[in-house]
Amino acid sequence: MPRIGEVFVSGRAKWLVLGVWLALAGLLPFAAKLQSIENDDVVNYLPATSQSTRVEQLLREFPAGQTSTAAVVYARDGGLGEADLARIHAAQEDVPRKIAEAQPFGTIVPAPDGNAALFLVRLPHDPQRLLGDVDRLRDLAQGASSTGDVTVGVTGPAVFLAYQNEALKNIDVKLLTAAGVAVMVLLLLIYRSPLLCVLPLVTTVLALIAARAAVDRGSERADFRRGHRLRSSAHRPISAGTPARR
Repeated sequence: MPRIGEVFVSGRAKWLVLGVWLALAGLLPFAAKLQSIENDDVVNYLPATSQSTRVEQLLREFPAGQTSTAAVVYARDGGLGEADLARIHAAQEDVPRKIAEAQPFGTIVPAPDGNAALFLVRLPHDPQRLLGDVDRLRDLAQGASSTGDVTVGVTGPAVFLAYQNEALKNIDVKLLTAAGVAVMVLLLLIYRSPLLCVLPLVTTVLALIAARAAVDRGSERADFRRGHRLRSSAHRPISAGTPARR
């Protein structure tokens, strides 16, 4: 037992530990790739036989199931005039030309008192471009307003989803950084040593990198094996005595 302890406190041990740390740090590119394959859809946490899962699967088969709806609203105290409604109609027709795959639907809906009007637009349900599409739609709508007394706004599920995705972007890094700072302050107050404060944090970060890299490599290997099985079954010859399944 003492000999084992001597191994860990010997002069060579520090270089061994440093080498292991550098090797784990080298896995950072693989750990960073994990976020690109993560899927946090609610349906992934539901049973495959649940009604909510079935509804989500059916929605994806329809064009509307792959879009998010935005509402473009115009308002003016004292009422919108005919010229305003004409410009709103022109903006509605201009949406597909200015925003790729955007689909206005329905007619312009005026408010009962005539002070406001809106029209609806389906935007592609793509988290990577949804915020940009919302901004382009807002710019287009504001460009259709010739006077400053017309208030223009864009709202609806597409806008909420776009800003939600923006707020949650890189949330893991933000939370990890905040937790790391809090732990560093506590360790510094407890041990009063910068070295003892940094070592646990470095070890934790390297362990996280190793875990995420292992999950990323494992997921790619699982996908490869699944694809290999599918290709093998597709090319497997069917014997003459066995009828092909339809």
